[in-house]
Amino acid sequence: MSDGDSRIHGRDLATAALFGALAFGLYLALGQNVLYGDGAEFMVLLHDGAAGHKNHLAYIPLLRLAARLGEPFGLTPFQAARLCSQAGAALGVALLHLASCRLGLARGNAAWLTALIAGAPSVIFFATVVEVHAPYFAGVGLAWLATAHAVRVQSLASGAWLGAATGLAYLGHASGFVLPGPLLLVVAHLGGWRRRELTRVGLGCAALHALVCFGVPWLLRDAGQVASPVGAARFLGWWQIDVVRDPTLALRVLWDEWLLAYLPMSLLWLRGFARARASAWVALVALAPYLTLSIALLAVYREFGAYQHAVVWLFAWLTVRCWPRPLLAVALLVGLGVGIAKVRGNDAPDRVASYVAGLAEVTGSAPPLLLVGSEADFEACFIGRPGVPFVALATPEFGDRARAPAARDALTARIRTHVESGGRVFLTAGAVGAFGAPAAMSPELAYADLRAHLESTYRLQPAMAAGFRAFELLGK
Repeated sequence: MSDGDSRIHGRDLATAALFGALAFGLYLALGQNVLYGDGAEFMVLLHDGAAGHKNHLAYIPLLRLAARLGEPFGLTPFQAARLCSQAGAALGVALLHLASCRLGLARGNAAWLTALIAGAPSVIFFATVVEVHAPYFAGVGLAWLATAHAVRVQSLASGAWLGAATGLAYLGHASGFVLPGPLLLVVAHLGGWRRRELTRVGLGCAALHALVCFGVPWLLRDAGQVASPVGAARFLGWWQIDVVRDPTLALRVLWDEWLLAYLPMSLLWLRGFARARASAWVALVALAPYLTLSIALLAVYREFGAYQHAVVWLFAWLTVRCWPRPLLAVALLVGLGVGIAKVRGNDAPDRVASYVAGLAEVTGSAPPLLLVGSEADFEACFIGRPGVPFVALATPEFGDRARAPAARDALTARIRTHVESGGRVFLTAGAVGAFGAPAAMSPELAYADLRAHLESTYRLQPAMAAGFRAFELLGK
């Protein structure tokens, strides 16, 4: 597949750094001041000092490190976490450029390919919010660089490097558990399907991938980490149930998760079936597990193409191979336009400002303690008024019947202490709404008990102003 020198030169490193810097500047300028997807859960875990997330082992420690490094510079935990996304996506862009150079693409083609990836709507969007996908994208970039090396040098050692890179990606996001499959397919296709060499690469990759995926969680088990490959497998498989329940789901969500998320690249690559048929089929096969997973996830979440980040290089490559540069320039502008529009459409700083203004109006000079449960609540606590004391109620401590009594007693004691010190306590409307949803899905959870406890212990006085809706907890 080489159309140039496959060695990485100093000029290539400089160009990759330039692309990374330009991408970082774009993502920094577009940073959103809202929470999206699992962002609220991640921020609560960071706030509560959790060791990690049940599926994505490295993400919470990464956020904690960023928060500590950012504190001397006046960054809030939210700003530090968002910076992780911006820097992670930019690093992924730079590494993917180096992968293109290592695969021997001509410098012009490598530059266009990198620009299309950096400007893909899905990449832009997740680079501007607090979510696991952008830091994971850096791991994807490293895995592709290792893939490029394995294409050029098919050996046990290059396979081991590939397995170590995919294992590192797994630590960033559970979907990295299946990353070796598509990447080994790419090694086979671009490396010439040499059976003996591929066997060595595959063995090295499998050994190191398994070592990282199973070994690192085992080593960290005493530090409170709860992620594991078993949990990742459960995470990857559980969602498929929803596709079985509703087969039309795939058709209804294909637009958001693929066509729009990578427009126009998601359409332009199809010309590869006429001009590079074998490569187009490899890209489709590599895409299939991630697209299936993202479609299954959409029964509950909207991921806007995040799961396809792992294989986006293939589609950018086919687009660059099959279309002239004037059209690539148009494609880049369209992708940037769609991505920026998506960011602007999701960002809602006025909503956060209205909530915070209402909170200030209701509480006056008395320090508030918020009992929270909705995304709007967490946006106020982490973005609009960082540092305001709060307790997240829709958590395992309050939902687990074995732990709920102790959690309720601790909450009651904290409320008493706060009121005695001159503060006021508010149960937000978001928290009240959160009580019902988990209980409806899992009746064994104890959220209903918590609500009954609060209603029997306190008088709930409605408190509303601007975007803030809550009940003040008053003594009976």
